[in-house]
Amino acid sequence: MSPSQTRYHEGNMNIAALSRVATMFMALANNASAFVVGPTQFGQFSFSRHRKTAKQVFCHFPIRRMVKDTGENVLFDKGVAQDADKSYLPIMQSPGIGGISVSFSHIQLFVDHVEELEAYKTLEKQLNEFDAADKSSQLSRLERQQLWESILGEAATTGREFSPENRDILKQLMTGLGFRVIGYRFPSPSNSANTKSILITSRDPGGVQIVVSALAPPLRSTIDDFIHFDAEYHRQFYSCHADRQGIAVLGFRTHHIHAIHDRYKHRHPHLIHSYKEYTAINASSTKILQVFAYYENTEDNGGGRRPDRGTLLRFIEYDHVNSSRCCPLPGLTPVEAVFDSCSQPAYCDHWVSNVYSRTDFWRTLTEVLDFDAKVDFNAGVVAAGEAQIESTVIGNISPFETTDIQMALTDQSQVYLPINNALSEVGHVHSFLQEIGQGIQHVASRVENLIDFVQRCNDLRAVTGEGF
Repeated sequence: MSPSQTRYHEGNMNIAALSRVATMFMALANNASAFVVGPTQFGQFSFSRHRKTAKQVFCHFPIRRMVKDTGENVLFDKGVAQDADKSYLPIMQSPGIGGISVSFSHIQLFVDHVEELEAYKTLEKQLNEFDAADKSSQLSRLERQQLWESILGEAATTGREFSPENRDILKQLMTGLGFRVIGYRFPSPSNSANTKSILITSRDPGGVQIVVSALAPPLRSTIDDFIHFDAEYHRQFYSCHADRQGIAVLGFRTHHIHAIHDRYKHRHPHLIHSYKEYTAINASSTKILQVFAYYENTEDNGGGRRPDRGTLLRFIEYDHVNSSRCCPLPGLTPVEAVFDSCSQPAYCDHWVSNVYSRTDFWRTLTEVLDFDAKVDFNAGVVAAGEAQIESTVIGNISPFETTDIQMALTDQSQVYLPINNALSEVGHVHSFLQEIGQGIQHVASRVENLIDFVQRCNDLRAVTGEGF
């Protein structure tokens, strides 16, 4: 299926709000390739499935754009569960035509509460113990629930009705999706941290990386040495988004951070948030540039347009080899993690913004990163009844081509950033903007076998009372 044939129309999806911070899945066929994480306009997250009857699935369009045209349609087979000892392909990154290269790195969520590290590592041990006992026998659902209850002891909650409200996103990701905590930064007498942050990934840490951060009471008056973890931006994000949790930062790897910084200084200076270099004990350095993603919905009155301070783009450049396979940000302490036998690695596919003017955001990324339009749906206008939006997918110019499905799955060098703006006062984009302002609507990730992925999530929720 070519990009021009692919439908990207969320108005047709059956969306049910499941959690204040949770996950939404999108199945395009019997064995599709993407799942989606993102807030609804109510500050919650969603889970949905849309299935066709095909026994095989055409690659979701961002993958198809990365697969070299061989004159034939590319299909995914049913696939098998990933082996825990498998070595995954490295992240690939190549410069675009304009000399600027970027690739997916991580996202950062700001939430109301993060528990102590021990709570998540305890859950990891319990889930792995359950997996080891369950995979060797054919147990009924009741027997599996009893097994889980025996592992939890008095802490078991499987007898209660599942409620999607007020859940811990980290525990949901661990239980439902098989993610694990591989890094953290908490306040201690030896550091200046004023937030609690956890890095959680799928079984391939070079794929999807999610940093989840919360304020750490009692709040310190000092500024964190690692500005990307400082409480001030956390408070600023909440102020700009009606005190709702959500995705606050989109992180990209690059080899051209000085060129990106110079372009922002010359073309969009008001969007610059901060630039800092960090030197580790081994003398390796990490450079981090943070910029505001969008402008406010106001006109330039002579002093330059004001930035919308609710969402950041973060660019990271490392001067050392094999960096960021685990912890993408300076200040995080790595921890060992053990994944269960049926979890699948996940890889970034596309990150979607809802904005007042898609052309403003588009123009900024074209002028700074050499992004161009990849797909413009129906000349930019998508309608479902009275709900009308404009939607354009922009992205970098990556020369990466392959006929290898596994390489297409794991590659992170092709960045796609769909942008939506509302044309009517009806529909999900208008409601999003009205409720919480401009921001990240959702992020989508690829897995090898989505049907198994979703089935696992449903099974674990029914057995453990946790997940999605």
